[in-house]
Amino acid sequence: MFRETNDIYIELVRDTNEEIECWHEISRSKVLLSQPWEVSNSTIQRYNLQRMSSDFELENNNRTLNHIEEERNTGHNKKRYRHELVEEFGPIPASEGPSDNFARMRLQAESYPRTAQALKIFVLEYLKVNAIENISLSTLRSVSTIENFVSAIVQRYPVKPLSETSEPLSISAQIFQTLLNVLNILVQDGNLVCKSRSNYLYITVGRWNMEEIINHLCSQAACEISGRLYARDVWKAAQSRGGPWTTVTKNVVADICKEVLAGNVHWEEKGNTGKVWIYQPSPPT
Repeated sequence: MFRETNDIYIELVRDTNEEIECWHEISRSKVLLSQPWEVSNSTIQRYNLQRMSSDFELENNNRTLNHIEEERNTGHNKKRYRHELVEEFGPIPASEGPSDNFARMRLQAESYPRTAQALKIFVLEYLKVNAIENISLSTLRSVSTIENFVSAIVQRYPVKPLSETSEPLSISAQIFQTLLNVLNILVQDGNLVCKSRSNYLYITVGRWNMEEIINHLCSQAACEISGRLYARDVWKAAQSRGGPWTTVTKNVVADICKEVLAGNVHWEEKGNTGKVWIYQPSPPT
């Protein structure tokens, strides 16, 4: 029986061996179906993120962020979008957070669709623009722009409770869960390292905590015959720190290598991936 539908299969048993095999199959099925099937919290979180994002993609398949930006920068639309932004987020202050750059991000907030995927990009940009090294979930919620951003998402895509018998989650609980899901995705992507799961503390993976490793490996690579630095070696060194650092990804490390070595005249990038760097004893002429 599956979803209230009875499926009956009839199979002819030709000899005793087939009959024994059928009884074994029935026994295995009983053992399998007698065990409860539980879905992990990480799977549920990914499902919620995909569900919220897919609905928006179906509605806006042909409307990209570039189109929105073009509309926003054209006369009448620019005035209309700014009015909607102030109406949704409140008056825009002169600055917010450690740098004035985030105030400009706030002006561009209407370019982001109200989806979990867009929220992930927005949070990541906020961390990078403000050069934040340590962050907590409660600190992110204290940023009014992010709090309102998440609030707009949960109003459109409410977060369902884990079980059907549970009471509906409050708006605050939905905001908490949605933001936590996004932070977990950033950890899985290698952009964040979870410092404390119980206190929801995170460390950003960036130049500030990777440059020492990169410079050390550069010194070693410069003394070798090949004179090559591989991003995968930097990645392995980061993972050797153990604990939550094992979630750091190669692509994130490659991007940080580009950030650190891009202005170094003694290191030339091979290709445009940031994964291989060749030592130049003297600047190329």
